[in-house]
Amino acid sequence: MEDYDGWYKKIKEEEVSSFPKICYIFYKNDDKKIIGMVNIRMINDLKEYPYGHIGYSIRPTMRNMGFGKKQLYLALKELQNNNIDQCTMSCDHHNIVSSKIIKALGGIYNESIDSEDHYIIDVNKSIIDNEILLNEENTSIHLK
Repeated sequence: MEDYDGWYKKIKEEEVSSFPKICYIFYKNDDKKIIGMVNIRMINDLKEYPYGHIGYSIRPTMRNMGFGKKQLYLALKELQNNNIDQCTMSCDHHNIVSSKIIKALGGIYNESIDSEDHYIIDVNKSIIDNEILLNEENTSIHLK
């Protein structure tokens, strides 16, 4: 989605206000170009919110460069820093790229509800198994 203001507004409108959440913009270190955005829901039990702990988007012109994996990894680090050990995520079952990113970071398929596939990620295992993502020189990004 190129309209980041619209994406951010949509997130705010859809969120349940009964739990804390953080929205980050990801940008490249060298030219400060926006890569994407991520919304992280900071609560252990998300029974009231069926879409999971993390929602993310990558700018279309920045896709297929490894940024999705790195962005998800940094979001998982944020969950870890907030003592959340298990992450639930979902994506449309037609969104093959997002599904591959979730699986690459340890996502285990749990169930499908309507058109959404739901995954569970062991946060601590994913952080250990994917630590190399922070060392890739061409994907240096930061949370803002």
